[in-house]
Order: sequence, then C-alpha cells, then structure tokens
Amino acid sequence: MRSHHIAAFALVLCVSQNDSLMPVRIGEIAQRLTLSDVADLESALRDGRKPWLLVNDQGVVPNPNVIQVFLTPDTATDAVRRGTMILVRRERNRPEWITDDTRVAFGLRPGEVHDNQPMQTTSWVQVAIPGRSFDDVRDVDDWNRPFAVHGQLDDTTLQGVVEFLRSGSFRRPNDRPVQPITSIALLADGSLKATMRSSPGAFRWFVLERQANGWVVASRGGGVV
Repeated sequence: MRSHHIAAFALVLCVSQNDSLMPVRIGEIAQRLTLSDVADLESALRDGRKPWLLVNDQGVVPNPNVIQVFLTPDTATDAVRRGTMILVRRERNRPEWITDDTRVAFGLRPGEVHDNQPMQTTSWVQVAIPGRSFDDVRDVDDWNRPFAVHGQLDDTTLQGVVEFLRSGSFRRPNDRPVQPITSIALLADGSLKATMRSSPGAFRWFVLERQANGWVVASRGGGVV
C-alpha cells in the first residue's frame, strides 16, 4: 500500500513540475501543446528568449495553426509591462515551427501603421487590472490578456486608452458587448485603431481620437476573421 502512495505522490509531483516548466497557455490548440512541443517552438525563436504566454485565438488570427508567442517582458512597472510577440505556425503533419508576418495577420495594410517595426515581430503591452497578477491570464475572453501594439505609444497614453475601452462607455445602445483588446495601432494621421473581440471568429475595430475631455470614437466597424 505504501508503495502505491509513493507512486501516486511521484506522479503528482511530476505533473506539477511539468506545469511549472510550461508557459501559460490559452486557446484549444495552445492548451494541447506538450513540453516537447514547447521546446521545439522555443528552438524556432532562435534568440534564446522564453515565452511566458502562448495564445491560440481564431478570433484574432484566423489560421488555427498559428500561436501568438508572448516573450518574457522587456520592461515592467506596477501598471504596465511590455515585451515582444512573435507569431509562429506549424502546419499539419509537419514538425517544424515557422514565423509569420505579424501585420498581415492583424489585418493592417502596408503604410497604415506609423512605425518601423520588423514585420516578423510585434510589441505587446499589458495594462494591469487592480487585484490581478499580470500572469493571471485565464482564457481568450480575459481582459487581463496582453495585446499587440503597433507604433510608439507611451504608457500614459495606453493606460488612458485601455481605461476608456474597458469602461465600455463608447458602446451604442444596441451594440453587442465587446471582449478583450487584441491590438492597438498608431495610424499615420495620429489617431489610434483599437481592435477587440466581439464573439468567437468576429471582431470590432474603433478609430479613436483624443479630445480635451478624453478619447472619442471617430469611426467604427467590424468583421469576421
């Protein structure tokens, strides 16, 4: 009997250790990744950086084989942290991971975004929710998840925009509830384009302009991915 208890304890300890070695994973395919899968994925990143979060969300990127890889933060304060995000994909029945073009994946047209960022990487930003750890990301509908940022935006601007979007004050009476922010882009004219999930496989976008009393929606639209 004692040997059975020891074996059971060893199994629980092994599972616990494996979980501690894995990044946070949300989305069906990301959650199915094994330690071996993650090790192969990390080898494709080449720079030795480790991911802290892996996201598979067809409400953001339509290809079901694409994983958003959020690398460990480059900078962090109590309110905002930032890092680099890379898109990788692995086609069916092929073992290797390859990187994808981030701007095409996020539906941005050439010349639309005001930045000089490499096409294979995107900055990510996470704005704190009071009482929640940054690492506490539970599912694709969690407002605590980080989002892609295209263009140079300071922490104060991002905090203000995120507070405005999380408040939902811009919604019209018959609008469907919006879900988390997936990207914010600085456009060539100085306005911001925020994209948010609206339902699985669908999104809403809002072009925001800053006025004296805060942010306002200049135009809006949506679509499916």
